[in-house]
Amino acid sequence: MAFQGTCPQCGFSTWKKRSPLKELKSLYGQRNEKAKNCLTKVSEKIQANIPTDKSLDSKLKFMYKVSKVDDASFVKGCESYLNSIHWQQGKGWNYLAAIINNVGKNSSAVAYAERKRIGIGPPKKEL
Repeated sequence: MAFQGTCPQCGFSTWKKRSPLKELKSLYGQRNEKAKNCLTKVSEKIQANIPTDKSLDSKLKFMYKVSKVDDASFVKGCESYLNSIHWQQGKGWNYLAAIINNVGKNSSAVAYAERKRIGIGPPKKEL
């Protein structure tokens, strides 16, 4: 039996007749320019290297999953995905969504660990 209704986590609905391209454009339009550029780069890499994630529906589901994430976390997650070449290992939209959703959750712990590992600069003294 197929799922009928609205997903409580991502907001995807099976009840309404939808135009995936219109929904994708509206979700895409909510991002700033840096996030749009990053999404374009990621989209090109995924569509060129992962044949199962070429469909418009998979991209739309990804956009629903990351719709509540702020743009800074979105860009940081996309850059992390591109730098660590996960797209060459066959990890597509779902893996990227998990990275982006976890960037915001771990940010304070990562900042603390970096500060502990690298340290802080010496205090400024006036002459």
